[in-house]
Amino acid sequence: MKPYLLQHLICPVDKGSLQPVVFDQRENPLTSQVKDEIVARGLSVDDFKVEILDGVLMNNRLKLIYPIYHGVPRLLVFQHPLLGEFRQEFAKRLEELFQQGYNFPNDNSVPGEKKVLASFSNEWTGYGYNENAYWAQPADVYNSSLLSTLQNETQDLTNRLVLEVGIGSGGSADFMSKTFKCNLIGVDLGYAVDVAYKNFSSNPFFHIAQASAFRLPFRDETFDFVYSHGVLHHTYSTRTAFDSVARLPKHNGRFYIWVYCWSHELQDLKRSMIMGLEAVVRPWCCRLPTWMQTIVLQPIAPLYLFHQNVVYRGEKGLARYNWREAMHAARDRFTPRYIHRHNEEEVMGWFRENNYERIRPLSQRKLPDFGPASFFLNTGVEGFKRTSGRNPAGAA
Repeated sequence: MKPYLLQHLICPVDKGSLQPVVFDQRENPLTSQVKDEIVARGLSVDDFKVEILDGVLMNNRLKLIYPIYHGVPRLLVFQHPLLGEFRQEFAKRLEELFQQGYNFPNDNSVPGEKKVLASFSNEWTGYGYNENAYWAQPADVYNSSLLSTLQNETQDLTNRLVLEVGIGSGGSADFMSKTFKCNLIGVDLGYAVDVAYKNFSSNPFFHIAQASAFRLPFRDETFDFVYSHGVLHHTYSTRTAFDSVARLPKHNGRFYIWVYCWSHELQDLKRSMIMGLEAVVRPWCCRLPTWMQTIVLQPIAPLYLFHQNVVYRGEKGLARYNWREAMHAARDRFTPRYIHRHNEEEVMGWFRENNYERIRPLSQRKLPDFGPASFFLNTGVEGFKRTSGRNPAGAA
């Protein structure tokens, strides 16, 4: 974690400031080229000279502390497994704080969030990051596909502040920060943040935090662009998560969301059969311990291997699956507790009700031929936050 990130983080409970206490840090070697780029972006080189590895962020008003652990600030408001490791490793330092009345937050108000953390942590930490295959495409092709959905001809993101909600293993967020030449903060609920930090912490303009979409540690109207691709439908309420994230773009800032849609799942017999299998397996598989889920998915994974390597063999822009990719795909469909699906008009209505204008669905855009069909067969929508006044009913 670079000190630059501290200016943007607030307590997700009371939205107040946080004070860092550093346990361990290291020098962050910066080339003259990187220093020049930092200065060109109007930033301070001092905010990038060190890497904070371990410590705490303190809310002195509520006597709450949040770990900075293995380079990542952990701003979750509920108890989670990593806190045990952190307590053990820094027992002496933490005991002093506990004696002063400080403690970790313990708020369980968001339904199912611990289960979601466990499910997607297992999915992404087990998968890691593979440049050769990322959601059925080589990583560079997938990132180019995603870029085509995130670009907007009216918004230049150079040196702007961007947020990605749900970074997974971080490959796309790293790519976007370099392509847009922006300062990008990426958050994820699960321990995939550790995979992202391991692979991409050398990028000085990509900053990583662990946080919930429902309790994001940022001030309202902070970001020039906020996007979330394939994430919010995995919460207990896509709409509630949407409303939470929609507060973060600045006035005239942009927000893009992509979620699953029923029309994609029921477009042909093959997809309908997959949905039927999901309806039978996922409701009970999502409740199993991880090791039992792995056993259940063993006979399903070969179907993904056959589909990707035989049915789609030779298709332009698609990657071949090995067992690792097949299991990852199976986990993504059959182990999440929540998978909601929404159509364009429904999501466009959410934008209107949150005072957005220039609302545009992905179906109205021309995407490159190498983009996965799922990108435009599901629901993608973007909008710009109104600068003032209320949004007239029904206006887009």
